[in-house]
Amino acid sequence: MISVVIANFNRKEYLRNCLKSLQTQTVSPLEIIVVDNASSDGSVQMVENEFPNINLIRNNANCYLAAAYNQGITYSRAEFILCLNNDVILDRHFIEKIIKGFNLAEDTGVLTGLILRINNEAIIDSTGQFLSRSRRPLDRGSGQYLKKKFMVEGYVFGGSGSAVVYRRKMLEQIKIGDEYFDEDFKLFYEDLDLNWRANRFGWKAYYIPEAVAYHLRGGTIKTEWPYPRFLNKFYFSYLSADYQKIYIRNRYLTIIKNDCFKNYLKDFIFIFCFDLSLFFYALLFRPCILNVFLDILKYSKSAIKKRKIIFENLKGRNDL
Repeated sequence: MISVVIANFNRKEYLRNCLKSLQTQTVSPLEIIVVDNASSDGSVQMVENEFPNINLIRNNANCYLAAAYNQGITYSRAEFILCLNNDVILDRHFIEKIIKGFNLAEDTGVLTGLILRINNEAIIDSTGQFLSRSRRPLDRGSGQYLKKKFMVEGYVFGGSGSAVVYRRKMLEQIKIGDEYFDEDFKLFYEDLDLNWRANRFGWKAYYIPEAVAYHLRGGTIKTEWPYPRFLNKFYFSYLSADYQKIYIRNRYLTIIKNDCFKNYLKDFIFIFCFDLSLFFYALLFRPCILNVFLDILKYSKSAIKKRKIIFENLKGRNDL
């Protein structure tokens, strides 16, 4: 019923633990596909030696998360696809619990579970993704202690890309060309972009708290300890300058591709305030990333083209 797709780049130990958690599932996946982006830490050899039954796709260069997921989804065979970060460990009942969500309704295209922090299982990583008024991806409950209110299942905007299950029928309907995830994004915002597109096409996302996973947030990409120290509470500040540029760029590409003018205007003050905070952050602490706006101009042509395709395919549908 379900194929698992994992993208990996130089995180052998994380990947090993992730794969072990898949081996102990009470409902086994049809297949597990690891897409390795030219790791140099022995990840490929570890998979070949310790998990010989796993399908391994080896890239000659780092094609980043979005492209790796697309490769795995294209290669996969099942009706449902679990996209999984390599820094995630699944509870042994995860697949058993979450796959039942597709029985709710035929328009359920995305399923997400209760994702907790590996280093503190009392803290939430995500209980579903939402689109904030400032146009940031908002993981509900992130950083909060687990409470009863988060143990109620229900509909959400989408699923966090760290551990999320998609219906293949949905992915095929909303893809642009051959891309399910936008490969221009590389990583960051790629899950919000897909969730937003799915919503526009009328697909729903559902949260199932009984399906539990554990995530080391930023485990694959955190590269620096921020300075000044008060910035360390912001996830964004842990990233290298190059990753921060991608993060900011993708924010605007997501808006260009998916937003409607009336909704953008309604939330303009929230969007403007967040944009202003990004600008002052860059100006004061990371002036080397200010040229990100040249990147936005470079990629905006492609984003506008993809937007036209999306809205052309949406003609005759209600504007969600």
